[in-house]
Amino acid sequence: MNGIELKKVDNTKRRQNIKLALCLLSSNLLLILAFTLFGKEEKTPTNSSVLERAFHENYERLNLPLELKIIYSSQDKEIPISIFSEDKKLLVKKAFLHPELTPNENESKEFVIEIPKTSLDRVIAYQGDKLLAYPEIQTNEISPVTKVSRGEEYEITF
Repeated sequence: MNGIELKKVDNTKRRQNIKLALCLLSSNLLLILAFTLFGKEEKTPTNSSVLERAFHENYERLNLPLELKIIYSSQDKEIPISIFSEDKKLLVKKAFLHPELTPNENESKEFVIEIPKTSLDRVIAYQGDKLLAYPEIQTNEISPVTKVSRGEEYEITF
């Protein structure tokens, strides 16, 4: 053809690499699309649904204004506490504070706590007063001391 030679460039290797990349990309996109549309939706518990369930058996969940005398992190799930009245009278020996469920600390000093159902009447009696929360009191129950007698007492007469 008029003395000009055209060289054919072998693009088959290059085309195969492009086809492979496009195949991988499109298959990955189709898989992502299929999993998002038809995959199982995992329900994450909302704050309100977590608040509605009971956490411990025989405990009642309450929002109480407390003055905390403990150090805690907002990531803690629950903290065992003891609740005292303003005059240091023990109201609840063991309760659970849930800092992750409490409202914003700047707004109020109310906390979500769990109180044993047997202690509710004592807490209700002090409802308007200032309540203090300390770390849980760990007491060892000591059995009452019994007097050991070494036999009966005898009276000797002469």
